[in-house]
Amino acid sequence: MIAADTQTSAKISLEIRPTHSLELYQFCEVLMNAADRFEGKDDVQWECDQITPHHLLARHRLDELILAFSGKIAVAAMILKEQNPSLPYNFDDGDKALYIEKLSVHSDYASTGISQQMVDYAMLKAQRSGANLLHLVCNGRGKSLCSTLNRLGFVAVEHFKSSEASHRYFRLSL
Repeated sequence: MIAADTQTSAKISLEIRPTHSLELYQFCEVLMNAADRFEGKDDVQWECDQITPHHLLARHRLDELILAFSGKIAVAAMILKEQNPSLPYNFDDGDKALYIEKLSVHSDYASTGISQQMVDYAMLKAQRSGANLLHLVCNGRGKSLCSTLNRLGFVAVEHFKSSEASHRYFRLSL
């Protein structure tokens, strides 16, 4: 999921880094803010029980939970990891990717270009790890989401159904 974020000319200075253990609740708060924005809409991103500290830590390492801070305020979050075994596709030989999940910008900071900065951070991490692809998996199907992801350089590749929901898969070649 990526909460819609249309870029403006003002760029907010961010510190983007892995979440520290004492910041886990801040990470969840950013995701909850995004979930609240989509509640009751057709473009539901995830259920609230999927973004609790317990659920996240059962599925992801703490260093995969990335937070962006403006000063001391957590303004964006994403999961960035090297593997996603649940995806039903194969890479071309030699392709290596990093995976983005639950990319979210707090509603108070929407339309400030933060999603671009988060993707730029992910691209840099991917390049440093030797990856040539960045993948984003989300539940969203809305036009605003697709427009934002296209603006960020992602191309919609396919839809697939997992045990939990229907997903869209986007790909960005580095």
